Amino acid sequence: MQVWEEPLLELKNYNALLQSIRKKITPVLATGVIDVQQTHMVCSLLENTKKSSLFITYSESRAKEICEDMQCFHQQAFFYPAKDILFYSADVHSKEIQRERFRILERLLLGEPCVLVLSVKALLDKLPERKIFEKFTLRYEVGEVVSLETLLQQLITMGYERSELVEGPGQFAVRGGILDFFSPTMESAVRIEFWDDEIDSIRNMDVFSQRSMDKLESVRIFPARELIYEKKDAETAASRIQKELESSCKKYQAKGMTEEAQRLSEIMAEVLESLREGKSFGSIENYTSFFYPNAVSLLDYLPEDTLLFFDEPERIRGHMDVLFEEYSESIKSRIEGGYLLPSQGKMLFDYTDIVKQSQRFSCVLLSTVAQNIGDFQVQETVQFSVRSTSSYQKKMDLFCEEVSELKKKGYQILIYGGSVARCERMVKELEERDIVAAYVSDLKETMPKGSIWVLYGRLSKGFVYQDASFAVFSDRELLGEVSRKPAAKKKKKGTAISSFTDLKIGDYVVHDTHGIGIFRGLEKISVEGIHKDYMKISYANDGALFIPVNQMDVIQKYIGSNAGAPKLNKLGGQEWNRAKTKARSAVKILAEDLVALYAKRA
Repeated sequence: MQVWEEPLLELKNYNALLQSIRKKITPVLATGVIDVQQTHMVCSLLENTKKSSLFITYSESRAKEICEDMQCFHQQAFFYPAKDILFYSADVHSKEIQRERFRILERLLLGEPCVLVLSVKALLDKLPERKIFEKFTLRYEVGEVVSLETLLQQLITMGYERSELVEGPGQFAVRGGILDFFSPTMESAVRIEFWDDEIDSIRNMDVFSQRSMDKLESVRIFPARELIYEKKDAETAASRIQKELESSCKKYQAKGMTEEAQRLSEIMAEVLESLREGKSFGSIENYTSFFYPNAVSLLDYLPEDTLLFFDEPERIRGHMDVLFEEYSESIKSRIEGGYLLPSQGKMLFDYTDIVKQSQRFSCVLLSTVAQNIGDFQVQETVQFSVRSTSSYQKKMDLFCEEVSELKKKGYQILIYGGSVARCERMVKELEERDIVAAYVSDLKETMPKGSIWVLYGRLSKGFVYQDASFAVFSDRELLGEVSRKPAAKKKKKGTAISSFTDLKIGDYVVHDTHGIGIFRGLEKISVEGIHKDYMKISYANDGALFIPVNQMDVIQKYIGSNAGAPKLNKLGGQEWNRAKTKARSAVKILAEDLVALYAKRA
């Protein structure tokens, strides 16, 4: 048992909550819980019940903060990021976000215990059933007999793209009997060498030097996209899309909306062509319902005994009402404008669906104040009495005074320091004021009453259980954030943009990931109740990318030749990556020619 668990077992209300969970008398409402204290209580419950958990809160920023605090108490706490809802069809989702999501899905498929922290928005996505993901998760060992051609076809089916060289996740390359690939869940690429149809060796591979590294006995290959399908599934989806397209165009024509019908036909013609030719495209996940009418949410990937926590359920409901109102308006206008098929308006679950799906799990509702929770039928209510610690703002004397008073009252006191240096400094400061404290690392030892222990861990705030005589402090409230040296930015060629005033509407710009687009001006967008200015960049096929103005360094002005307007790239397409790969290859050839020339001259 961890030292931070023991004090809670002395509380009647905590034990009542624990018994409700064990007897499955849920949903149970826990009131009076605050900030970081609730992460401490949640992790204690998980240690005592030995369950996996899903912690659901109302915003992405809140989920990240909670996950960081939870990692102080539980090593297997992970953040599961949400995709953008409002700009799902315009914005290209970050590949890093996709990789984080895949790593979580892999853990769930392998049955590894974990605590997932996410915003409710992350549960709205429709995913293929778990059995489909399991089917497309491959594992190979050294010495296994495998048809290379069959494996290559499987990689394409799983969403991997063939390239000359593997440079990033989701790519594979073949040279003779050597296969290189980069699974999204792995930190490095992998090289498999075949001897005929037998796997002769498996090694990690450095994508920069293209050299083999450490030997592996086996390797697991995870899908490269969330929507995975076989050829027959693509044919079925194409048939459904074609049928709905014809029906929608007839309705547009009947209303005299010729332009909208033409626009929808052109957009869907490209989609249908890609599906029938076995090609992937950036917005393919917007067509999930055409592939899998019985799509599921992330909840279907969880073990049956998973414990769900809802952080401020009424606030979650209010947040979702606002979000879905904006989402519905966006969907409605795009369907009316001929950009989407009607069925695409149902590409997400709503919050009512999520609440209904959660009923098969044990649920704990966490609320600061006692209130009626409209979406749940509460079976038990447990009241906690906890207070937050003060913000001392670098006033060490005030901090030591409070710690001393609590120590005299027999409190067990834990102080978390964000670095080893800070922990050592904290112990020194306390001892200089004749307050005995110890820097400890073994949390399974018994902690005497009146003890002060300093631990390594990043905690945003502290809290005090007065009924249990237990207090936790964070060095951030006393010393501020731990300073971190910013990573050096790579220098980029091209014309840097120091201010949006450097750009005029209609200027061509280059994004390192997405390629050439056109600057369309600034738009004010509300995300999670916060209004921000975004630069809008348009791409081919009505694609659009929204970039916060404080991140304008990710683009540069286009400085190509004056021979004419450049060709716009597609969002989510591979044309820009191929152009970069081709340029790198050309540079490599040029370098080899120069070396040969200088050698000849020498």
